[in-house]
Amino acid sequence: MKQILIDSYNVIYSIPQMQRQIGLSLESARDTLIEYVVTWRRENKFSGNICLVFDGDKDIMQNTTMASGLKCIFHPDSKGGADAYINTLVKKSKNPSSITVVTNDNKDIGKFCRALGAKVVGPDFLLARPGQDNRGEKNISSFIKSKINEELAKEWGIK
Repeated sequence: MKQILIDSYNVIYSIPQMQRQIGLSLESARDTLIEYVVTWRRENKFSGNICLVFDGDKDIMQNTTMASGLKCIFHPDSKGGADAYINTLVKKSKNPSSITVVTNDNKDIGKFCRALGAKVVGPDFLLARPGQDNRGEKNISSFIKSKINEELAKEWGIK
């Protein structure tokens, strides 16, 4: 079964629409990423496992599997954080070629996971709509478009 592992804070800090949410709170940024991935999963009809891995302790938010089928894991910095957790999952996998790791970290996670046979892609992988490449405005998902429209409406005083 195909699996996607998301280096969550790396993705949040790489996508401007999500990065802006950090100004509100980290919780808001996490929620925005989760909502976005749920939409991405539905639009892409992805039936495999998706695991969002965050740096941090479980007291931030309990490790959980949501009704949407997403799994959220918080891995303590004292144990290497999200990077170490993702590397361990790929290393222990019987079929690392079935795993896609979403990260901009090509030095640590990217290099390690690629060497084990996992596919490593940048955060823009999540911006592509089904059957299209990830370049150009017309390829932005409906979720990101709605977030952009909300921000522009606030900026221009429309809402």
